[in-house]
Amino acid sequence: MKSPTPFQLLIGIVGLSMLLAGSPINAQPGGPPGGPPGDPPGGGGPPPWAGDDGDDDDDEGGDDDPDKGPPWGGGPPPWAGDDGDDDDDEEGNDDEGGVPDFCRGGPQPGGPDGQAGMSSIAHLDFSQQDPDTGEAVEDGANARIMYRWMAPLFDFVFNAHGLEPGDEHTLTYQPQPLPSTGVICLSTGIVNEEGDLHLEDAFELDTDLPAEYDENEDEAILALVDTVDVDCEAGEMTAWLPENYLFGDEGMFYVDSDLEDEEDDEEGDEEDGEG
Repeated sequence: MKSPTPFQLLIGIVGLSMLLAGSPINAQPGGPPGGPPGDPPGGGGPPPWAGDDGDDDDDEGGDDDPDKGPPWGGGPPPWAGDDGDDDDDEEGNDDEGGVPDFCRGGPQPGGPDGQAGMSSIAHLDFSQQDPDTGEAVEDGANARIMYRWMAPLFDFVFNAHGLEPGDEHTLTYQPQPLPSTGVICLSTGIVNEEGDLHLEDAFELDTDLPAEYDENEDEAILALVDTVDVDCEAGEMTAWLPENYLFGDEGMFYVDSDLEDEEDDEEGDEEDGEG
């Protein structure tokens, strides 16, 4: 029997290589059937760019480029949790954690110092203060309010401790200078036998805090005052005894989101009328 020539052997090797290249073994599906949605194209194993410079000469001993990154240039791969639909970017996703839309990007107003993470919930501590120094009185009464700092309603929960049982107090917004007109009463209640006061409400305030007439445009002052010292209908203090009141340890602010929507609607109506 005649031995094959080197040329015939070369033809046989090339033919075998072509057969293998076209076989289903080397096909590259977009992940194994039933595999997790985050699988990269081609299923498991190292990605095609890992240690490969994309040059077919590697099969002949070409140099690999281990520093070469994925073809999309970094960041999460295009198949990781993305259905390719841009509607999410335009309409936003429902947020179950209470994070409002304005927190998701772009230059937006930040929350107050007491903001809880990126949510719309904030808190503010109150203390009985020395009128001369502004320092908290030792063993004095204290309180805390939790509120939504950006919402269509002023929604809050207020708890005070160390007050005189049976006394009636009113939580107020106090525009500067103090005392002044334009006081807003937020809620009124009577201290229980343990010296605690609980106030809770959610209502339309019809203004941001601080209000436009407040001399301090950056922050609002809240104070728990004796009910007998304030005329809520007239919006003014009938007496001023700050040593008896609880003041917020810091300023706060509230954005009436419903009010801003109404202003936008009014501007749109004006433009339609001019047109």
